[in-house]
Amino acid sequence: LRRALGVHLSHEFEESFLSALADDLEHAGRGALVLAGPGQPPLVHALVALMNAQLGAVGNTVRYVEPPAGEETDQLGSLRALTRAMAAGEVQALVMLGGNPVYDAPVDLDFGGALDKVPGSLHLSLHDNETSRRAQWHLPRAHFLESWGDARAWDGTHYTVQPLIAPLYDGRTPGEVLALLGGDAAPQAHAQLRESLQGALGGDAETAWRRLLHDGVLADSRFPAASAALDVDALSAAVAAKPANGGYHGLELELHRDHSLYDGRFANNGWLQELPDPISKITWDNAATMGPDTAAELGLAHGDRVRLSAGGRSLDCAAAVVPGLAHGTVALALGYGRSAAGAVGDGAGFNGYALRASDALHAVGGLAVESLGGSYLLAGTRWASRAGRAASTSWCARAASRSTKPTPTSPASWTSIRPWCRSGRSSPTRGTAGAWPST
Repeated sequence: LRRALGVHLSHEFEESFLSALADDLEHAGRGALVLAGPGQPPLVHALVALMNAQLGAVGNTVRYVEPPAGEETDQLGSLRALTRAMAAGEVQALVMLGGNPVYDAPVDLDFGGALDKVPGSLHLSLHDNETSRRAQWHLPRAHFLESWGDARAWDGTHYTVQPLIAPLYDGRTPGEVLALLGGDAAPQAHAQLRESLQGALGGDAETAWRRLLHDGVLADSRFPAASAALDVDALSAAVAAKPANGGYHGLELELHRDHSLYDGRFANNGWLQELPDPISKITWDNAATMGPDTAAELGLAHGDRVRLSAGGRSLDCAAAVVPGLAHGTVALALGYGRSAAGAVGDGAGFNGYALRASDALHAVGGLAVESLGGSYLLAGTRWASRAGRAASTSWCARAASRSTKPTPTSPASWTSIRPWCRSGRSSPTRGTAGAWPST
């Protein structure tokens, strides 16, 4: 597969590694499992499916099911069509249930600009975030730990969402908001859940309901297994037509969700900001990470200020040299650079979404890296061996642009940190009088 894709390895140890890996997979047989990351293109996922079929893993470690909705939906195409309609003035009222598209939608869609052209907009959200501030109305959403509801696992298992506490801020679930818009004057999520499950609970509904609450999942609700036949000829043709290195020239930018902030929704959580990246050990920031060879070719050192340019867009950020990254690859975690996260998350890191377009959600080719001069002080943790024992060494500093946040250089300074280390929850309902249609 590697040779068919035109990938040439420059290090002999990589050849031996792949040979050992193939031997391990063949030895495991039907007990093996090959996975592709969510950022990989469809062709890679098809190749992985072919490998699992060849190993005999299908039906053992791999199980295919039909899509939950019965048909696949092009979510990106749907979002693109909606944004175009909004920009053209064809949408008079827009209800957004969760999410933060003003911040994380593909940059080429300009969702925020299109939202400004919608006469009536409402955003249901846990936090008063970037999208809430561009909408006419913001409603506090009930957290899942204070909500009734249900959901499906990927294998189809039907399970319940049960609250631990009553809503703290009179928040509403998405189902309750939809019911309100549908004419129900006083919807209750608990009643909605029981009504929706009447057909699935069977004859003795009360006993089945209590059993469901006890177990948390509906028995025998998993989707039946589906068969997936691979068209090997079509796959072979697709591989043959694929240009070497994905058609990219020069550097490639890999955009990935952060290990702790995810897509940015947890940016205002100080504990997660403090959690070091498992690879780079950086805290309170993201950075354009690259291997030592790539950094040397670009004449960069750890902490240098750089400008990333691709697709006619650019982002100024800091560089971080991290051993182990593939040569010619620059990686940047998403979820930083927030402007409406809260007192903790605002201004932390760099907004990688500024380079994320709808035609390159995970990998951006043709990346140019330019040194801007100067350095950016990154905070992080590292381990050093001292007198035969592992000793933890911490290093922490703030960039000049974030000098208003105190640096914990001594135990006494922690008292000055507490005021801004708070996780913000949603603000009360707010809006502009007359901005929302009377209906």
